[in-house]
Amino acid sequence: MLGPCLGPTDNLLVVLRRQLEPPLRANRELGLSLPVPPRSTTIPDLVILDAARVRPEANEQPPAIVHVVVEIASPATYRKDRTVKSDKCAQAGIPGYWRVELDPIRVIAYALREDTYAELGAWTAGETVEVDEPVRVRFDPGALLP
Repeated sequence: MLGPCLGPTDNLLVVLRRQLEPPLRANRELGLSLPVPPRSTTIPDLVILDAARVRPEANEQPPAIVHVVVEIASPATYRKDRTVKSDKCAQAGIPGYWRVELDPIRVIAYALREDTYAELGAWTAGETVEVDEPVRVRFDPGALLP
């Protein structure tokens, strides 16, 4: 357990920051410009990106610097996270998309194959997420629980 007052998003942020090597970095709620028609801006729960290419003065970052978009599913965003956001991220060429479901805790990782995401695996508490593309990480989804 990472901390009694941290939620799943913060706990995943800590897990990722401990494992990612520079220039990769995990960031929370970063504006992402998706040039897919119709052009839109999305703010994923987390992104893994190339920190050396972030434009600090910009309100939105280009998808070219993002390696993985992570969405923490909630009842209000469940459908949008599973279809709309993942489709737009795939069309924008973002190499990875992860969805974290909370009840029960489950991490589903996807990698871009041509213009769509293919599932790499799904893991629950007590199992080890083992992802090697587009970034390499290992963690137990149970560590994300408060």
